Amino acid sequence: MVSLAPEGPRELTGHMRLAYLALWSCACTTALLAQPTMLVPGYDLTQFHQEPTGSLITSLTVDDQNRLYMVNQSGHIKVLEDQNGDGVAETITTYWNGTGIAPVPSVGLLWFQGWVYLSARGSIKRLRDIDGDLVADTVTNIATLLPNGWHHNNDLFTDGTSIYFGLGSASDHDVDPDPRSATVMRMAPDGSAMTIYATGLRNVFDGIVHPVSGELFVGDNGPNLVAGNPDPPEEIDRILPTRDYGHPNNWGIPPIGAANESPILELTSHASPCGMAINPTTGISGHRNEMVMVTFSSVGANLVRLPLHYGVLTNFPGTWTEDFAQDFTTPIDLQFDQTGALFVAEYSPGTVWSIRQASPARTIIESQTSVGMTCNLTFSAPGFPGDVIFAAASTGLGPAPVPIGNGYGIYLDTTSPFWLFSMAPNNGIFNLPAPGILDAAGNATGSILIPNVPSLVGFFVEVQFLVGSVATGTPVASSPPLRVTVQVAW
Repeated sequence: MVSLAPEGPRELTGHMRLAYLALWSCACTTALLAQPTMLVPGYDLTQFHQEPTGSLITSLTVDDQNRLYMVNQSGHIKVLEDQNGDGVAETITTYWNGTGIAPVPSVGLLWFQGWVYLSARGSIKRLRDIDGDLVADTVTNIATLLPNGWHHNNDLFTDGTSIYFGLGSASDHDVDPDPRSATVMRMAPDGSAMTIYATGLRNVFDGIVHPVSGELFVGDNGPNLVAGNPDPPEEIDRILPTRDYGHPNNWGIPPIGAANESPILELTSHASPCGMAINPTTGISGHRNEMVMVTFSSVGANLVRLPLHYGVLTNFPGTWTEDFAQDFTTPIDLQFDQTGALFVAEYSPGTVWSIRQASPARTIIESQTSVGMTCNLTFSAPGFPGDVIFAAASTGLGPAPVPIGNGYGIYLDTTSPFWLFSMAPNNGIFNLPAPGILDAAGNATGSILIPNVPSLVGFFVEVQFLVGSVATGTPVASSPPLRVTVQVAW
């Protein structure tokens, strides 16, 4: 093992901000636990709310006052508020008791422009609190007689103008009699102008709208009982208007000659992609505009990142999965609030978990992490404008900063193939502040040129801020490490 330290003496006062970036390859296994497990240190996972026994949560949404709403399968909508900031909802208000819903399952909830939208099998309701007491005063059906069978209308999402929802197939893999089945639908906020937006989507539970491109992305659940194809994949799809995505003829990457669109990512059969959201990276480190998703199935009830980048070579969106937390019990939906904190709902036993960074410092990956590409980085430490940031790079497995006098060193793994590139004179790979100064917003930038070497595909990239005392050389705080995977360029 070899350590690197800043060259020459440094006169620093207060605290020195240290960021490091590491690349390595590893395989991780984690024992099955009775409650969710964060796979990255530096996060606080708290039980935010627990429903009574038998209450099955199906969806979450947040209003413009940063209040979290949840609905259970019976249509009972509650507002959950943490007013003392301890990470637990101590104020719980019944917004609507679900009158007329049970036993029809309610599976979607959206707060939009002062209205709460509720998606239940075959119908969509719009509710409003007029007097500000967090209790619905008006309840109106804005869509009825939607086709249903094996599946039905699911969660709702918006582009800021229209509302979208998945409308599942009426059977497992047969041709549906109603053309609205197995689609993504679009409607105006009052329920008018409802149209089929895209077809061939067996059972879309949720979706997101990219904040820059405006394109829709959804997770589609594949069939179960196809003769000769018992394990068709699940899909992450970019949804383009009027396009078809294959169901009931094919799933996953279409065969040669098929006219339907290809997914941007295939998932393991029966993974059950459910709730999706865009990480605003205001509270949790991540890729700029990355998707975060829960998978409901017993084959992996996990919380995963899906970094979403448009290819430098093709301008086609690409993504992959990075496990973030695991061992949930039937996770069904998630939601970021306005501070960037993340909430995850478990269908059963009806638990809502909150996930927050322990430190305000965060790292944002701005571009592709592909071989032959320059990966741009933003190091953000709000509250520390004008302070010094020192960045170093490491190729070690689980690198750790070690004090060297009044500075820092990073252990390097000489067995990594990155060693040859990072240690070559004038390698031109790392363009990181060493040291630099955080600007007025508490930000600094850097980049890393990933060598155009195919054997590096599959290696991980880790980015982390460390705050340390110059006087003692001891780290006193750190942001969580951010792990991503080096990809083939596209």
